[in-house]
Amino acid sequence: MKKHIAFITAFLVAHLASSQITTVTPNPDHTSNPSGVWSYGWKATASGTFVLFDTYIPNGTYNPNWNTNVHQWYSSQDPNISATFNPTNSIQTGHATALIEMPPNSMMLHPGDTELAVMRYTAPLTGSYNFSGGFYDYSNSVNGVTIESSIFTGGITQWLTVVAYTGEVTSSPSLFNVDFVLTAGQTVDFQVANYGALDSDLTGFEVTVTSPVPEPSTYALISMGVLGLVLVLKPRFGKRAE
Repeated sequence: MKKHIAFITAFLVAHLASSQITTVTPNPDHTSNPSGVWSYGWKATASGTFVLFDTYIPNGTYNPNWNTNVHQWYSSQDPNISATFNPTNSIQTGHATALIEMPPNSMMLHPGDTELAVMRYTAPLTGSYNFSGGFYDYSNSVNGVTIESSIFTGGITQWLTVVAYTGEVTSSPSLFNVDFVLTAGQTVDFQVANYGALDSDLTGFEVTVTSPVPEPSTYALISMGVLGLVLVLKPRFGKRAE
């Protein structure tokens, strides 16, 4: 009986450990929005209603100066508000003067005049989450431009900074490493807002999400389950011993 209980206990613990998920950099290289835990869109204000981007262009048709390898989502209400993804292993350039350089496998957000561009993460499970990454300058010929970046969840702006562009790609990253306890279905919004230079505030975004670590109460439930198995199996093994 001890062997049976030990096996079942190990199985339950291993099953819970396998629920830890790591997601790296949201990827809009597809036609669905949302896709999995990620969705992309915009807000009128930091705490406003989230609106999905409703137009997907897989070859950068909206901006003909882009290399055709980039994928772009944008709002039909204002095409300036967009999310762009470079799915290749090489740098992709945008604007005829190479104003933009997107590193391999990278994401870029562009806000509207007053609206915020948003990448939204929806928690698949209840538990403790870690988000680590950064916002980056992707405008290599602009100096002095600033962009406001923030992380919004639970009705509150949890992290806020201003990225100062220096004219060199990724020269001024604004890094974050934050922990949140989220319930299943709760959202975390990674937001970029215009801070004075609409045509040049092209902001790279990278994030690694680790989730969720089982709460102590979960292990308590395992103990109760194992105890229940002992009570159920003990009479059966007792009869065999007779």
